[in-house]
Amino acid sequence: MTREELLAVKAPAPTASWFPLTQGQILQRVEEQLVAAGFTPTGARYALSRGDHRFFGVIDTQSALGSGITLAIGVRNSTDKSMPLGFIAGHHVRGCSNRAFRSEILVIRKHTKHGELRFAEAMAKAIQRLSQFQEEETLRMRRLQETLLVPECRDSLILEAFHQGIISARQLPAVIYQSRTPEIDYGSDVNSASTLMQAFTWILQDVLKSNPQRFAAATMRLQHLLDTRLLGSHPAGAEECLVPSQDATPGTAAHPEEFADGEETAEGGGERPCPRGGAAERTR
Repeated sequence: MTREELLAVKAPAPTASWFPLTQGQILQRVEEQLVAAGFTPTGARYALSRGDHRFFGVIDTQSALGSGITLAIGVRNSTDKSMPLGFIAGHHVRGCSNRAFRSEILVIRKHTKHGELRFAEAMAKAIQRLSQFQEEETLRMRRLQETLLVPECRDSLILEAFHQGIISARQLPAVIYQSRTPEIDYGSDVNSASTLMQAFTWILQDVLKSNPQRFAAATMRLQHLLDTRLLGSHPAGAEECLVPSQDATPGTAAHPEEFADGEETAEGGGERPCPRGGAAERTR
């Protein structure tokens, strides 16, 4: 879907207590607030479902979270009262279509008479939190890159993700393969937690195209799983998972449930998958 097509979508007529904003208004307000706060958008993807009543957009920015990784924003809205307006933050691997979301920053439950003003005020406060998220996520990305996993732990995490419904039975073999022999070099050790995360997001890209809300929910749950098992103050089973630092051998790779609602969508345009070594992303 193009930006022009999105902006042309109308909102339903308001009622005495409900004043829905158009999908285009939501997008424009978010973009304006991002630019004002210094987060420059570099690209975007849009999808509509349920008769154009449900919107999910992904906005990539130039704000760095690490080498080759930038801040990404997810925005959702509905004009049929089926879900609240939401704003989530995550990351995008520059040069490819790999993305993942981690933190839900803002949810507004109702479109009221003064909804646009309230939304703008709340969005401004939420975007102020992005700077803190950027700092935290930069450190987190570094820890994932530096955390090396023994094969048994890597496979255990993949199976746990399957049992939690983060990936399907069809996707399971593909994630296992990508985690062991990734198709591109992500700039971190092939045994790192970062490479494992990218194996998941590589395979989940088809979900982003067909059902972006489900994709957002799945990647948020994936980040929670990695944080709980590997990065928390008292991670469960971390001692059995991590490669002892003296044995670590650097290598180069060969390669919240509300967001889960929604039906599959047809979404035009898009990006190319990450080729070996990365390549310029298709831009809008």
